[in-house]
Amino acid sequence: MPILGSFAAGAAKGFGLTMAGKKIEGVSFLVLAGGSGGGTHQGGGGGAGGYRLADPGNSGQYSGGPANTSSQDPGGTLDLFLGKDYSLVVGAGGTGGSVTSPYFYSTNGSPSVFATVTSLGGGGGATHPPSVRDAAGIPSDIPEGRGWPGGAGGGNSVGSNTNGDDQNPPSSKTADPTKRGPGTPTQGYPGGLGGYTDKNPFPGGGGGGVGGLGTDATPGPPPGASPQPGNGGPGGNGLTSSITGSPVTRGGGGGGGSREDQGPGGSGGPGGGGSWRNGNPGTAGGTNQGAGGGAPSNGGNAGNGGSGVVVIKIPASFNATFSPGVTQTNTTSPKHKIYTVTATSDSSQTVAFSEA
Repeated sequence: MPILGSFAAGAAKGFGLTMAGKKIEGVSFLVLAGGSGGGTHQGGGGGAGGYRLADPGNSGQYSGGPANTSSQDPGGTLDLFLGKDYSLVVGAGGTGGSVTSPYFYSTNGSPSVFATVTSLGGGGGATHPPSVRDAAGIPSDIPEGRGWPGGAGGGNSVGSNTNGDDQNPPSSKTADPTKRGPGTPTQGYPGGLGGYTDKNPFPGGGGGGVGGLGTDATPGPPPGASPQPGNGGPGGNGLTSSITGSPVTRGGGGGGGSREDQGPGGSGGPGGGGSWRNGNPGTAGGTNQGAGGGAPSNGGNAGNGGSGVVVIKIPASFNATFSPGVTQTNTTSPKHKIYTVTATSDSSQTVAFSEA
């Protein structure tokens, strides 16, 4: 029996899942997670989904967040075994905060996964007023009025001590960058700061993008002044990649809401906030762009985050085979095959590689 067992193991290695240890080397990828929803009641914009890129063939293109300055992802391109099933998930966008459902808070986007690479979903935009709670209460690890952490961070809402020094008059308040909704340094940027005082027009900060910070809201004048200007902060910008063969910008943050003027979404498919003048809700982030949803005006529902995407680029001498729940399109050039995965039915989907 031991001899037979050893023979079987050898046969599996030679003809089974790992193809005698053969690998496909230098697999390029873009793994973009789902963007988050915006915060309701003039809240903060939703953060973009985390963005990880390794594509040496396109110089000057890089992963999201302030820690990346080269075309290489921190983990580099992948060397993967032939015949082995690798995890593949396209993250869904998060839900925008709502005034009509049982909950008020936004939700983070869902992660996207390819093999050993995971990008985190975007962080939800903060809700105004920060005292609004869902049935379970606000999570103890998220300060009130702060954007949620994620691939890129959500924008803050307004409120005392939420965005900076609240001990001085409004005209001399100091922004505190440590109070931004945090992002992940290798995937996306933090969100923007909202207004310093819980006063009309209640402007929220923009959601973080994968290529830049969410912009701070424009604060209004001291309480009692008229008129009350104050704009929601624009969302942080996305990044442009040519991994599919043509340049596409993805991963913008959602715009912050305000009772005056909304913040526009950053580049990369996001929605901006709704203006009080027409009562529009926040706009949803772009599908397969990992964009954050926009925050609304007073009494409106926030926009949902956009879903993510996974792009896989391999040498033309290999093929990729996907499990049944994967939705993808592919193109072929003389040197590469490029697969763009736009949806997965659940978290158990896979991709495997073989020689052409």
